[in-house]
Amino acid sequence: MKSDDLIGNTIDFSSGPITISTKLSESSNCQSYLSFDPSSASRVVKYISLSSNSGFAYYYHELPSYQLIGPHQNISSLLDYKFESENNSAYLLFDYYTRGDLSCIMAKNRLKESHIRQIVIDLCSALEVIHSKDIVHMDLRPENILIGNDGNVKVCDFGSAIKEELYGLDQEAMHLWIQDHTHPTFRPPELLNVYSGIPITSSIDMWELGCLIYLLLFYRAPFELNDFNSQFNGRFLYQESLKEPWKTILENLFQVNPEQRAHPKSIKEILEGNWDGNRKPEIVMEKRKLAVKWILTVKDTSKSTKSLVKNITANNEKQTVLNWMETLIRKAHQDPRKVEKVYNSLSMRPFRKISVALKSLGLLHTYLLTVPFSAFTWGKNTAQTILLSINQVQLSKDSKINSNDFAYFEELIHGYSSLLINKLSIHYETSTKSDWIGSTIKSESIHPMLDYWQQLLIPITGFLLDDISYLKEIRLDIAKIVIDEICLLSSAMKNDNQNKNSRDQIPDFLARYRANYNRSEALVERLKRMRPSAILTKLPGRIREKIVRESLEEGRLY
Repeated sequence: MKSDDLIGNTIDFSSGPITISTKLSESSNCQSYLSFDPSSASRVVKYISLSSNSGFAYYYHELPSYQLIGPHQNISSLLDYKFESENNSAYLLFDYYTRGDLSCIMAKNRLKESHIRQIVIDLCSALEVIHSKDIVHMDLRPENILIGNDGNVKVCDFGSAIKEELYGLDQEAMHLWIQDHTHPTFRPPELLNVYSGIPITSSIDMWELGCLIYLLLFYRAPFELNDFNSQFNGRFLYQESLKEPWKTILENLFQVNPEQRAHPKSIKEILEGNWDGNRKPEIVMEKRKLAVKWILTVKDTSKSTKSLVKNITANNEKQTVLNWMETLIRKAHQDPRKVEKVYNSLSMRPFRKISVALKSLGLLHTYLLTVPFSAFTWGKNTAQTILLSINQVQLSKDSKINSNDFAYFEELIHGYSSLLINKLSIHYETSTKSDWIGSTIKSESIHPMLDYWQQLLIPITGFLLDDISYLKEIRLDIAKIVIDEICLLSSAMKNDNQNKNSRDQIPDFLARYRANYNRSEALVERLKRMRPSAILTKLPGRIREKIVRESLEEGRLY
């Protein structure tokens, strides 16, 4: 379906069909439409074409951010989404708010200070949640702040949001990204000079919050366009009417040193308290988590994606060189379109060869645990199509193995590929992250996840650790990948405190969890005896939970 044809058409979301009636807006990355349904509330459908670099990058940041953050009264909620592979398009479904965005409100009336105070309180509540997920919005401005039908402010548009996927970008690439995804007069000093080595943290949003507060108070930007000197030094335009607590709040938000900027909790506590114009409020600082770190590197051109895939899946008994896999993953994080090249390169590999098929499955499994899930459906060849090809391939007999061992590998490759196909289905159905970390687990997802955990145990107990010499080291490497996912899945289920009470009430949950845990723990010990070296394979750009690292190193699951 082309974007020009959307009006009058129906999009079949999983939650039900939505008919497009009116075009609301259009940007370089997406188009927004209003739905029509006399029996229900109006909805907004955001159409994103994935055929362009900018459109795909927007989708790549927007969808995972909404999924990770979850519902909140001060954040626009993603109701549903749909991906259409035949035309490289994505559709996101949201509630429609008749009051529009903050820029519309500002254009109609000058806001009272009491209204500004409530808006900032709501924004701080939203930022507390966003930053708790280690996400930086990066584009806080009036157009991206909606006024809900309940009167609450709601932050929207996470197309510029970042988490860890920008880790490893060189300065030139980061400079171009900043130019395309942030507003010039809202940029903090660390974004004006990417060569300074200052890391990106949630403090960027706090600088932008300061710009927004100033705009709400005085209806103008705090810095003149192209006055980089003042902006770089945090010298905002002086206004005689600026009173407390706004004066102190702005001074603490426009700190050149990101570590000295106030946090949303402190700002909210000041504005919710009893203050007067003569009292200078106290700003409490907290330690921030690192979201993105500048890497002083030159782009790696030593090996193309095609040659890396070929080397990793070579038709021999040699183990994968870790640097090759690290480079492949880093390329995907630097440019999501590299994922398509990996799949295209894999599609040309001779899967009839046992070693090639097994190594390809190991590569795909590692990819599924390290590359953002939104990139899996990019391009004609996807993880799903590659897995189906391997699952259905007729293996050729290897002269190095006998008939019994050949049947063993046939069953192993068929079972392992089926397992990964099921993994994709579970993530699509439960909206969980592909590495499980930070996923919000719904009650109806518990038993499918427990079933998948049991399925993960099958290739280890039945195949990977068997005493067959052919491809033994490669099978042990794959066993480590499977153990890694078991630890991630176990940790996610155990540590999802938001749904702990309802989860523990699910029939058989605790019994099934403990049974899976005990079996998994025994397998970890068995694998450690076979391969005494550290189980955890280090991956670039990953910010693993400390609990997972310790679990793998000590043989515990959580």
